[in-house]
Amino acid sequence: MCLYLRPRVTLQEARNRMIAYLYDVRQLPSTKLGEMYGMERSEVIRVLRQLGIPIRPPGKVPYGS
Repeated sequence: MCLYLRPRVTLQEARNRMIAYLYDVRQLPSTKLGEMYGMERSEVIRVLRQLGIPIRPPGKVPYGS
């Protein structure tokens, strides 16, 4: 969990960490995250790659986890 929490981050960094958390831990699909944050799916994927989050293949999303 410490991966997502570090003191003094920019708003963009905080948003990126939030996206990473929702994708990796809450298992939300990247398209949904894009809608939530007003981003393209490709931008979401780029953010996840930057943070070293493994990308799930599309359609492998366990809802309600």
